[in-house]
Amino acid sequence: TIHQECSRNLHRDLIYLKQFGCSVGVALCPATSISTLDYILDDIDRILIMSVDPGFKGGRLVPSVFNKLRDTRALVKECGLNIEIAVDGNVSFEHIPKIVASGADTLVLGSSGLFIQGRTLDSSLEQLNEVIKQGLEDRDG
Repeated sequence: TIHQECSRNLHRDLIYLKQFGCSVGVALCPATSISTLDYILDDIDRILIMSVDPGFKGGRLVPSVFNKLRDTRALVKECGLNIEIAVDGNVSFEHIPKIVASGADTLVLGSSGLFIQGRTLDSSLEQLNEVIKQGLEDRDG
C-alpha cells in the first residue's frame, strides 16, 4: 500500500508492483481527496483511509473520515469494483462501530483497539467482535 502523497508517479509505481504479482493499494491521508483515485481504481486492490494525520502514535481521529469512507464505498460500488476499504489510525472501540457502518471492510488495529495496556488480548477480541457487529448492523447497504 503506497501513500499517494509520497509517490511521484502513483500509477507507474502501482503497475510496477503488480508486475511482480503484488496486491496493491493506495493510502490517503485525511485531507487527501478521493478524487485522486479516479484514474487508478481499476489498478488497485485496496484503499487505506488514514483516519489520523500519520506520523505519531495516539493521534486524534479526524471526524470527516466518516464521510470520506461513505464516499469511497459509494465510488467503489458505483464502479462495480471489488476493492477492499481499510482504515488506520485511532481505530478504537469507541470509533469502530461508526467506522464499520461508514464502509470499512478492514481495520488496522494497534494500541487503540487491540493491544490495550491492562487488558488481555481475549477481552479485547471479545469487545472487538461486539463493536464490529454493531457497526455492520448500522451499515447502509
